Amino acid sequence: MKINTVLGPISPEQMGKTLVHEHFVCGQVGWYAVETTDPYDRKAALKTNLDVCQAAKDVGVKTIIDCTTNDLPRDPVLYKELAKKSGLNIICVTGLFNEHMGGSHYWIIKTWFNADISKLMSEMFIRELTQGIGKTGIKAGAIKVASGETVSD
Repeated sequence: MKINTVLGPISPEQMGKTLVHEHFVCGQVGWYAVETTDPYDRKAALKTNLDVCQAAKDVGVKTIIDCTTNDLPRDPVLYKELAKKSGLNIICVTGLFNEHMGGSHYWIIKTWFNADISKLMSEMFIRELTQGIGKTGIKAGAIKVASGETVSD
């Protein structure tokens, strides 16, 4: 069995001490609405997170799983740069956040047009695990899905 990292597959034995639920960058759905006044700065994120990676390595961490879902949004290109420069194994996920705080409105609109959203979601997850995320060529190594809140009367 192999596990996809942002630099390619590794064996489970290569993972070592692992942080299983971290976020190098994370925003809320709609963050891009303020891109004009508060743009995302990958260089600053890289600088800050290289310090974080070094601190993790200093206590014996070998692998970090970034659990930022597709809709929060994740930055697999940043994760790849971090892995190259830090020497850590970094695993990126595919998945979606919950209905209350995630990008569920997009999927709700799809149902208006009779789209099978479970099929669309599963195809996206499978493709990101097996072929890569968008045009990056970086494959996700896990699926993270946050469920919705339970509401009762």
